[in-house]
Formats: sequence, structure tokens, C-alpha cells
Amino acid sequence: MKRKRWSIGVVLVTAAAGAVGAACASSADVGAPVRRERGATASLPDASVELEVDVCELEPGSSCLTATERVCERGAHAAPYCNEVMRCVGSSWERTRAAACAATCPAAHDPRAPGACDVANAGTLLCAYPEGTCGCAPAHVEDEDEADDGGVSPTRYVWTCVKPAPGCPRTRPRLGARCVTPMECDYGVCVFEHGALVRCASGRWDVERVPCRF
Repeated sequence: MKRKRWSIGVVLVTAAAGAVGAACASSADVGAPVRRERGATASLPDASVELEVDVCELEPGSSCLTATERVCERGAHAAPYCNEVMRCVGSSWERTRAAACAATCPAAHDPRAPGACDVANAGTLLCAYPEGTCGCAPAHVEDEDEADDGGVSPTRYVWTCVKPAPGCPRTRPRLGARCVTPMECDYGVCVFEHGALVRCASGRWDVERVPCRF
């Protein structure tokens, strides 16, 4: 009889990322973003201020010397990897195009969501809800019959939900959005292949690079 053992991706977070909970829990005011795209509602339940000029509409290569922000994200996906990102590099804006990602999110938060990961490109499926961030977390099955010639077992994906630490916005802030309290907030950075750890610094949210092993 064949036996399969499943294990969700191992979290390997730096010491700075490990302090996320403490940083967020000690913050009394939430650094909620105040930017939103034209014609769209605010991305967070606790966002309340209207947007000013949307720098994401600037052309790549245009000057960013007078800009107050260094990064701006445009898109509705819960993963920055799946949205278009404009970043000020040197004196001009550079654009990272959005990757092709799954976007078949269940209509409501569901910790189980049977069949949610039975989609193409499941590793990119990430969904934001007021109750937390859910998506397809990588798991590995140890099965000799399914392993490739190099002995590597295939990746499977399991629907998983995580909650941000107390004091953090309930859904991930957009990169470049304004914030108040210096803090770090984890939205499944080492749980999902494209989860994110974001940091409020100098009044703006930006993504933190964290080494993870899946």
C-alpha cells in the first residue's frame, strides 16, 4: 500500500520578519492606505480618505524627481506579484508588469473552500477578505510513483487562510499607499508562494523581501 505524506511549505523568515507580530500589536493606530484607483472603492474596510493624483498612470521613463512616493501599485489582486507596480529608480519611473495569475476567488471568506485550488496556476491564487487572506499554499506529496526522474515530488496546493497581526490592516495595503505608524505586517509571506510582508516606513507602504523555503 502506498502512503502519502503531505506537508505545507516550511516557513523560513528572517529575524526582522519574526518581529512582525510585536511591531503590529504595539501600534494603536492602523496605517491604513488612503489611495485608491479612480472609480474604485477603498481597498480596506478601515480606509476613509479620498485619493490624490494616481501616480500609477504616469508613463514608464517619466521623471519621479518631485514625487513624494517611491512605489505605486495598480491592480486588484491580493498579491503584488500579480499587479502592475511602478517604482522610482534613479530619477525615472520603472514599471514591473503584472504576471498572469489565477483570480477565481470564492465570493466570501471560507477556511475550507473545497475545490478552490483545482484551477490552473493555483500557486498564484491569493484572495483578500476582511477576515483574513486566503489562497493556495504549496504542499508536497511524497509519492515514489509521482516523483520525476530527479526524485522530486510534485507540488500540490491546499486552501489556507491566515490573519494579519493585531493592529495591521485587515487586507494588504497597496504598495505606495500612505500610512501612519512604522510597522510590518505579514500577509502569508512564507505561507503562499506570492504572499507578502509589507512595511510602513517614511509614511508609505512597501514590500519587504523575505527568504522563504517551500
